Amino acid sequence: MTSGELERLRAERDALLEHDVAIWLDRVRTEGPSYREFESSISYRITAPVRWAGIFVRKVRSDGLRDALGLAFAAVKKRTGR
Repeated sequence: MTSGELERLRAERDALLEHDVAIWLDRVRTEGPSYREFESSISYRITAPVRWAGIFVRKVRSDGLRDALGLAFAAVKKRTGR
């Protein structure tokens, strides 16, 4: 397997994972106030950044810093709507 094929497969995997997570988040958000209440809770506000940092570290270890930063910027852009 060449490095180009490996990069292509990683990109496909990431796209599939992001798509599945996006679908799940849309479904959770449409559940109504229970999700909004959970998001505004103190435990979520504290643990969410810690979870995101852990995901980022695992992504750096598996795919490298450049790919991890690209995905992080894309996620922030999507979340902020910019």
